Amino acid sequence: MTEFYRFVPSIFIAFLIILPSQSQFLIKGKVKKRNTVIQFENNISSTCHNDSVLDNVESVKRIVDSSRFIFTGKISQVQTRMYGIERSKRTVFKVLIRRVLKGDLSVLSDLLNFETRTGNSTRSYVFAEGGGTRGLCVSHGWAAILFGDRAYSPLRLLVDPVPLTLDRVRRVRSAVQGK
Repeated sequence: MTEFYRFVPSIFIAFLIILPSQSQFLIKGKVKKRNTVIQFENNISSTCHNDSVLDNVESVKRIVDSSRFIFTGKISQVQTRMYGIERSKRTVFKVLIRRVLKGDLSVLSDLLNFETRTGNSTRSYVFAEGGGTRGLCVSHGWAAILFGDRAYSPLRLLVDPVPLTLDRVRRVRSAVQGK
């Protein structure tokens, strides 16, 4: 019997160590979700967008000068439509606007549509039309820089949406400011 009492303190200490570690995985009878991080590589194919659009300073200035609106946004929907008698293929993007870099906001506000989300918050979006089939490579969920031309819906894009990076935003912003 004395041997049993010698093991009681070690059993009690083991119980005290195991109990808190088990309780962190169970909260009110439910399994606690562990912090898992899923990372995706940035696999944007070079055939899906025109990389040479923002490569040199002259092409950036030319595009910025010829565009009426420049804004960044998240592409939430991509549709292909056929227009005209010759049935030309056009790609229409639904873009959630995040930041306007160039353009008259009063004119752009006429193009904006609003959707109400839960919690009485709204977000603004615009329909932008790009020509050609390159837009099919652009998937929804991408953040992009868009260069718009006309002031009626759908907004016509001069070039296909350019994937958003901080360096590209800085180049476009400095070209808009004339630096």
